[in-house]
Amino acid sequence: MEKSKIFGDFFASEPIEVFENKLIGIKHNDEEIAKVLNSIDVTDYFGKVTVGEILEILN
Repeated sequence: MEKSKIFGDFFASEPIEVFENKLIGIKHNDEEIAKVLNSIDVTDYFGKVTVGEILEILN
């Protein structure tokens, strides 16, 4: 990915821009995105969701 922007109605305890920046430079496929998602606590950015739910939304 060259750019990443996430919009939504959620309350993050960490700035969503930090998460967006983690996606820059990776391939847009489930495997690569899952590596990023599994390396962080996604609840810091999206509240009570799972990695699988985020992958569904991004596809």
